[in-house]
Amino acid sequence: MQDTKERKKYASHIFYLVAGFLFFVLVIVWLSGVKDFYLINPYHGDKVSLIRNTPHFSFSFQLDNSVIITL
Repeated sequence: MQDTKERKKYASHIFYLVAGFLFFVLVIVWLSGVKDFYLINPYHGDKVSLIRNTPHFSFSFQLDNSVIITL
């Protein structure tokens, strides 16, 4: 009886671990596909904000193909 409770407990832990890992891999693959993207600064021109002088933020994300294949 105790083994069944532990199996259920660890099965849910493993499920969340695998789901989190797959989400992480999905985000990495998506970022490598997009490569360059821009985010508009919602606080541009605001007198209080510390980041008011930047109209947008640009990001670049590139990984080698062997890293993507490994993931």
